[in-house]
Amino acid sequence: MVDVKYVEVTDNPNLNVATFELDKDLIKGLEKIFVPRNGELIRYIPMAKAIFDRSVSFTRVDISKAEAGATRVSIKRAPFIWSPADIEKMIKIIKKAANDRRPAVMTDRIVSQFDIMEKFVPKTGPEKLVVQGYKDRVEPVLALHGGAMELLGISFNNSGEGKAEVAMIGACNGCRSAQDTTFSKATVEIQSVFEAAQEARPDDAELKGKKFTGFTIREGIQHFIMK
Repeated sequence: MVDVKYVEVTDNPNLNVATFELDKDLIKGLEKIFVPRNGELIRYIPMAKAIFDRSVSFTRVDISKAEAGATRVSIKRAPFIWSPADIEKMIKIIKKAANDRRPAVMTDRIVSQFDIMEKFVPKTGPEKLVVQGYKDRVEPVLALHGGAMELLGISFNNSGEGKAEVAMIGACNGCRSAQDTTFSKATVEIQSVFEAAQEARPDDAELKGKKFTGFTIREGIQHFIMK
């Protein structure tokens, strides 16, 4: 029997998103699954369908690994916020889906139907600075608005100009004007991290001449499942 509990997010809480934790790993071999309401991925995730069937206000379900073999399910709704009664009802829905006879998440079918992307792991000093700048200065701001970016890769050209390839998640996904504003501000924030590191470590050969210049978007996030 899979048990479900509500997880209160204390850092950068978003009243439009509720997060629940299940004491079982439902996505073995995967790390994150992003499920928008109208994506074709939903047919492989009965739990997401049960959630979306509850109300048209639910727009996105994110399923991810948690510690100690648990699974986290985050549900975004718009434009309404979550009430205690809503949370209690959703715990029952998730628990029923998780304990149904068929798998709540059909992992094997997902893997066979979609391209599985490796989770990006920064290796060089400049790549680690981009990730640090995003985690420290960009991610918390996006979370306040129900959005996020998944870093898929970072590259620097021969001139030392670096760009990050990202997938837009949540409120950021599909909003071009919001993306332009986000990218502009995020680029400035991450570049400031570079400048601080270069000033602190002027002899670091990896950082010399490097500059962060922006982002590129990879579309179709509903098909991306991150290992």
